[in-house]
Amino acid sequence: MALEPFQNSNRIRWIVVGFCSSVLIALICRIRWGEAIGVPCVIKWLIGIPCPMCGMTRSLTALLQGDLERSMSFHGLGVVLLVGLVLTLLIVSVELLFRRSVVFSRRYRNQGRTIGFGVITLFLIHHGIRLIPMTISSKLAVSVSDSVIGRLFHGLWL
Repeated sequence: MALEPFQNSNRIRWIVVGFCSSVLIALICRIRWGEAIGVPCVIKWLIGIPCPMCGMTRSLTALLQGDLERSMSFHGLGVVLLVGLVLTLLIVSVELLFRRSVVFSRRYRNQGRTIGFGVITLFLIHHGIRLIPMTISSKLAVSVSDSVIGRLFHGLWL
């Protein structure tokens, strides 16, 4: 690992630190004050299909409380996201503190994009696997017809 001069502005780094910190602070507040703090999934409410991140807040909350089994039942990739958030927060904070970019290896300098696409692909595959039982049991069709968009289209065609 080496530190090199910044190649772009600090603005993006501060946005990343703010985002990661906000997520972690929101999770800590959720643990402290319970289920009262939480945001329902807008995508599920609108179209009836759970988004790839549905269950993630409950998963991360359970993980921070030390309950890995419950965390995995809410979302199987909660551990991946929490580790990614913490590592990103640490790396970007070190970069801001020392005013240098953290480079793990000059040979693999541009691997961040590849890792990002890999993680997104992993989330989409996980999401597809989660939707299969809903599709087989026809819960997905019922959920879509009960959604805002489903009710809107039902009213237009019937």
